[in-house]
Amino acid sequence: PLPLYLLDAIRLTEKSKMLRQSFGDQVVSSYVKLKQQEWDSYARHITEWERENALDV
Repeated sequence: PLPLYLLDAIRLTEKSKMLRQSFGDQVVSSYVKLKQQEWDSYARHITEWERENALDV
């Protein structure tokens, strides 16, 4: 089954022997690093909903 979440997809991509054989370790590692940075940036972002409903401001 396909992963439902980006972080799960990143982890599967990193472990994929097929992708590493097809594209090479360097390409897959660079792609995974980029997507991990995107995920980290997203995870640090506070949404408007969180501001309105979860934070005591």
